[in-house]
Amino acid sequence: MTVGILIILVVPGVLADTVILKNGRELQVEKTWREGDQLCFVFHGMEAGIPQGKVSHIQRNSDGRNPTIVLKNTAKDDLKKTGRKSTQNARRGQLEDQAPMDSTPSLAIMPTEPCTALRKDGFCDLQWGCKVASVDGLQRKQTISDLDNVVEYLRPTVPLTIGDAALESVTYAFWRDQLYTVTVWTEGYSNFTAMRDAVIKEFGPGIRNDSTREKYLWSDTLSDIMLDYTKEGRYGMLWLRSRELDRLCKSSQLKGHASFLKWMRQRD
Repeated sequence: MTVGILIILVVPGVLADTVILKNGRELQVEKTWREGDQLCFVFHGMEAGIPQGKVSHIQRNSDGRNPTIVLKNTAKDDLKKTGRKSTQNARRGQLEDQAPMDSTPSLAIMPTEPCTALRKDGFCDLQWGCKVASVDGLQRKQTISDLDNVVEYLRPTVPLTIGDAALESVTYAFWRDQLYTVTVWTEGYSNFTAMRDAVIKEFGPGIRNDSTREKYLWSDTLSDIMLDYTKEGRYGMLWLRSRELDRLCKSSQLKGHASFLKWMRQRD
């Protein structure tokens, strides 16, 4: 899914429309309108945009009649027909029976192309060690980590692709405000094998210590990577970690324990 997020907080409303993409996926949104060759909508309280070429049609749900709305006269179509792009018409172009565009200026724009997740020095468009403040679309998870100074986030507005696998969730862990680990989950064996094939294609065959278990390991100077499938729960996991930040994290913990023991001895 190709989504460009404009970081503008709005009051969430009723999920009135269904945006149906050409790849078969569906988005439940609160309202839709058109700006140039982008279909804009409100998604979970934020304004978002997607190229109209990726959209099959819009399903209206608010009035109970479920009429289907097909996109017409995009800016690209105008360019083909007239040989020039009409900026004024593109800005005024809207979906049938939709409200005009909100004129509030955007503060930041998310990437509009899907991210190919696998890389040797990080994940997706993020490099190991990047700061939380530099990453758009993060949502903090309400979890308690076993490691000090580690905070986990989700990034639901960024589309990811790992082969042909359907991803259930991706969790980003930051240690002291730096990207430290990423965990990807899939459901079902077919999704796991699709992800496994893509990972092996990118990183090589890896190490498999147990031939009866679908567990693979990779390690180099930049990253530690583990791919695992659990038969009982029928879920797959891809886990990636920065080796340098892991060294620093463990070193800080050891220093902390050493300081605590030294303090305890001084009390005796």
